[in-house]
Amino acid sequence: MRRNTAPTWEEIPGRVAASDGTLLATLARVPTKEPATKRPIVLCVNGLSNERFQLEPLAEEAAKRYGARTLTYDFRGHGCSENPRNPREVSARAFAEDGWRCVDAFEADAGCKIVIVAYSYGVQVALEMCRMRKSRVECFVAVLGSPERILDGLMPSALADATIFMATRVLGLRVTSWLLGLSLRVGASFSYPCHLIGRATGYLKSSYEGFSKPFFKHLARLDAETWARCVVDGHRYGAMDVFEKLRDDGETFVVVVAGDKDFAAPQRVMRSWERYADEFVMLRGCAHDGLRSHTEEILAIACRAFDRVLS
Repeated sequence: MRRNTAPTWEEIPGRVAASDGTLLATLARVPTKEPATKRPIVLCVNGLSNERFQLEPLAEEAAKRYGARTLTYDFRGHGCSENPRNPREVSARAFAEDGWRCVDAFEADAGCKIVIVAYSYGVQVALEMCRMRKSRVECFVAVLGSPERILDGLMPSALADATIFMATRVLGLRVTSWLLGLSLRVGASFSYPCHLIGRATGYLKSSYEGFSKPFFKHLARLDAETWARCVVDGHRYGAMDVFEKLRDDGETFVVVVAGDKDFAAPQRVMRSWERYADEFVMLRGCAHDGLRSHTEEILAIACRAFDRVLS
């Protein structure tokens, strides 16, 4: 049962400067009536190629049902944030530092706990946030994302390594980014055919209006070099070493939501993550767009975690 039937929060857009001066777009939801005891902030961390729209239902639910303060932000080169002023800084670690800058700008209390809900590549970014300030993270919810190298779910490891070598050493990032930018514009221009291809191949399970239309529209704005550098960095490093120890001290409650049709990683790899989570759920028929096709199921899983730390 939902505890509030009407919006009881205020939406506050903001700007926060990254380490290179890039202005990051944030959106905070603040309850109009402060709870008697200060609760953790719910931080939503988006995926690569995404602006905030996929995680909005989770942020709204945390604000509406629990009266929680929630915060979302767009990565550099994404959504309403500026393109990176120093592209060479782009990495999961830099985006994680951005996340903490957004939290610090929102909440002056340096000891305030946070709940992280992360999607896709955002899982790797969020794990880097944990590497930096693990004691602040009370709950970690990973949705359809891999803590391992970013391309290993898409292709054999040797082919992934060869792809990165081709992009960085043979073509170079400048040429790779130009080609990628061209493909992004094509995708944005032909969103419905791309949606049909995604549905036919099983990569997408949601409706055109629910996912593909806003997603492909955003590709026209996405900074291609940022995307390329994220993929290179995300494949070279990963954050599995953080994930394996995340709940060792018993202070961070860990939830993993996977999909049996998701390309983030092979199912056998996803199943191996179960031993590192307090709750692991494999959703049937769920692909990488599961936040739109399986919204209610994912909300229910997230709310079980929120019940532990926000009630």
